[in-house]
Amino acid sequence: MFGMTPRRVLIWLCFASLVHAASQYIPVLFYAWEFDDFVRDEVRFTPVRESIERDHLADHILQQARLYKLILDDKGVQVTKTRDPRRGIRVLAVEVGYRAPVDLYYFVHEIRFQVRASTFY
Repeated sequence: MFGMTPRRVLIWLCFASLVHAASQYIPVLFYAWEFDDFVRDEVRFTPVRESIERDHLADHILQQARLYKLILDDKGVQVTKTRDPRRGIRVLAVEVGYRAPVDLYYFVHEIRFQVRASTFY
């Protein structure tokens, strides 16, 4: 019937499972990429437009992580401020470690991500 040998059925089954897995991973990877871009932009423009306090910056990043449905706790956001008194340069650096769940119906796979961003002001 339809020329379907067991080998062709197996090949179609493998192809369908790969398409399904890709359809679950691609949106998660896209949201992680968007969140990384948000963190970099937030760090780059924070000294200009908002407060550079650790709590304010961490809360803003945590709020955005919830929007993208990422797993991030308060300790996952590390804000470091340093100053070079000779040159008068300040450095704001942020490191964020987070996880993104991928639902594959039978189990949930979590992908770990790390984003680092810094700016001079």
